[in-house]
Amino acid sequence: LLEQLLSRSPGDRDYWLQLSGIYRELGNNHQSLAVMELAYLRGLLTQETELVNLARFYLFMELPYKAGELLEQALRDNSISPSVENWRLLSDAWVYAREPERALAATERALEYTRNGKLHLVRAQLLANSERWTDSLREAEAAINAGGLDSPGTAHLLKGIAHYKLQQLHRAQDSFRHARKFEDTRK
Repeated sequence: LLEQLLSRSPGDRDYWLQLSGIYRELGNNHQSLAVMELAYLRGLLTQETELVNLARFYLFMELPYKAGELLEQALRDNSISPSVENWRLLSDAWVYAREPERALAATERALEYTRNGKLHLVRAQLLANSERWTDSLREAEAAINAGGLDSPGTAHLLKGIAHYKLQQLHRAQDSFRHARKFEDTRK
């Protein structure tokens, strides 16, 4: 019925959203995403929640590059608010899309809104992956200082690796000793 209604009223945003929801309920996520994407391409998805939900759906369907492009454009044209949550979601999309420089930029923007230890740790890991050891070390220290980490041992482990790569062996040993104090990094 909704498909017939859409053929008669293709500009009705509610029909598109309802059809996508029904496909999702039926377990047909690909069809649900296709309907949402068509509604977006037609310019019918304009509310922040709709755009963020589409980006999250892209991530769920393992399409992080599309999620990143959508979020980046929406943040650029102020379709979604530049909140820490939205910048963090963009950072996650770029991490999953293997776009480390774009992920670093998004994480930096998120850090403009909060000094969250988890965000500093993500940034430290991205910098370590790029072998930017001095910057990674600085961010790992910022993560520890900011607190709120689920696994502070990871920050100490990253510090140890960065110190080692920078030929600061005694500091590396100290950081590895700290990392051993935590269950998740003991091994």
